[in-house]
Amino acid sequence: MTPLLYLLLFLSPPIPYRQLSWSDFRGTPPIAIEASACTCTNIVIGMDTAYAIFDPTRSWTKTTDADVLRHEQFHFNITYYWANFIAREMKLKPPYSAHSIDQVLRLWRKMQRQYDRETDHGRNEVEQKRWEQLIKL
Repeated sequence: MTPLLYLLLFLSPPIPYRQLSWSDFRGTPPIAIEASACTCTNIVIGMDTAYAIFDPTRSWTKTTDADVLRHEQFHFNITYYWANFIAREMKLKPPYSAHSIDQVLRLWRKMQRQYDRETDHGRNEVEQKRWEQLIKL
């Protein structure tokens, strides 16, 4: 991506997959929202690959709690899991259609919602640990 395109799409460049720290969360928390933090991730798809990114300007926190960061990190882990799935599929089954990618992106979004629902946004420690065992990177 060219620097101009970064400027047009992001106030600061997206972060490729890695462990996050609270300093990565540079967005402003909405006042009327009860949540402690929000992680904005996405899957970037190229001609023959896909990769996970974290958008620091759209991700925010109201806390520095390590357990909340662990929960938010796992949102990024889920995104990374699905980006790798798409990348493998593109290599194994070329040409990989836009329809196939769209189906996988729907599964990724569904898993993100399921993760929050089952872990109660990280408050259910038993379910949080189960999810962490479910998807090992």
